[in-house]
Amino acid sequence: MNIAAWRGVTLAACAVAACATSKPEGRPDEWRARLRHAMTEEVHTRSQRDQLSREMLQAVEAGALEGLSMDELEAALGRGTECAGYDLCDQQGFRGGDWYYLIGQAKDPAIKQLPVLIVGFNAHGYVNRVYTLKTH
Repeated sequence: MNIAAWRGVTLAACAVAACATSKPEGRPDEWRARLRHAMTEEVHTRSQRDQLSREMLQAVEAGALEGLSMDELEAALGRGTECAGYDLCDQQGFRGGDWYYLIGQAKDPAIKQLPVLIVGFNAHGYVNRVYTLKTH
């Protein structure tokens, strides 16, 4: 490989790395509003479900939940279902008082799994951990 070709490969690799580490654009409150809307969205196809999964992940990557108190999170998304009794919460190391959210409302029996957002809180009641079960 000549030097010009090597530079091209290096620049391409840098561009990919930059894209992979950049946050999605938008303010955290805008992403919270989008996430709240996604939670109530009717899901009729796998494509719709996977789009909601991508939006959930973008909201988390944009920092939409970082540093929120339980009260702030409840005001933004509604109170989640307590994790107690959900195997996924146990498997991922969440406690019973952490919150579990389904993203979307399945309207077709072919949709077996919706995206899931689990939010963990520290001893002071602030978000300190987030898990996403993606479907895309």
